[in-house]
Amino acid sequence: MCFLNLFKTNNVNSTAPPTIVGTITGAEVETILRLKHPEFPFIGISDAVFDLCSKESLKAFLNLDETNKITYVPEKMDCDDFAARLYGQVNAPLWSACPIGLMWTNLHALCFTILDETKDFYYIEPQNDKIAPELDNWQGLQARFMIT
Repeated sequence: MCFLNLFKTNNVNSTAPPTIVGTITGAEVETILRLKHPEFPFIGISDAVFDLCSKESLKAFLNLDETNKITYVPEKMDCDDFAARLYGQVNAPLWSACPIGLMWTNLHALCFTILDETKDFYYIEPQNDKIAPELDNWQGLQARFMIT
């Protein structure tokens, strides 16, 4: 069996591109992240300008992505692996200009984004595709690291 076949999933990047509704600067992204989590010790912003996609586009992307269908295995395929995989999926052609990032809290690893013309901040839970404006208690309270 080919090693790469173990990771074969739908190619979500063969779908229609996201619906772009505006742009946001890297400085604006950092300001939004610092307002949401003033305790951040480190925020890495990778680009000077990002494309803002619609929430509906992100939902459609997550519907096709199969990260959430992978079996959870403690210490082998756990929250940091799910978050890294989803982050990798969105950092491919068509979606790579959107401000979707990777973060760790004191308890959990997940993704985040800034969406729509309103530039609203959302958490993305890679294990169930939930998009939410606030963390659930089990996801932790304090952010430790963020990168877009």
